Amino acid sequence: MTPSRKWLWMLAAAVAMGVACGNDDEGDGGGAGEIHHTFTDVHPILVAKCNACHVPEGLADSVPFAQSDKNAAHAVIQSQNLATPANQSAPLYQAASGQLSGHGAFAVAVTDAERVVILSWIESGAPNN
Repeated sequence: MTPSRKWLWMLAAAVAMGVACGNDDEGDGGGAGEIHHTFTDVHPILVAKCNACHVPEGLADSVPFAQSDKNAAHAVIQSQNLATPANQSAPLYQAASGQLSGHGAFAVAVTDAERVVILSWIESGAPNN
C-alpha cells in the first residue's frame, strides 16, 4: 500500500470512529450539545416546588404528581397526560412554559433553570428514568 493510500484509509477509519462514537461533549446520549434531562432531575423540583398542593391530601390531590414516591409521581403524570411532549397544551408543559392560566404560583416558584430542566425532560418524551 502506498503511503498516500495508507493515510487515506487512516483518515476514513478516523471519520468512521467519530461517526460511530459521536461527538457529544455532554455525555448524555444527545446530539451535538443537546441535553436531555431525566425524571430523576425533574422529580426533586416537583417535590420541592409543587408539594404544597399536588400531593395526596393536598389542595390539588386529584393530581398528586409531586408526591415523594418517584414512580407513583411519574405514574400520575403519565396517566393524566400532564407532560405529553407532542401536546403543548399538556398542563405540566404549559406550567413550565409559563403559559398555564390561573396558576400563578408556579410562575413565581420555579426558576428559569428549573423550567429548562422540566421542558427538556418533557421534550425528550417524559420518560421515567
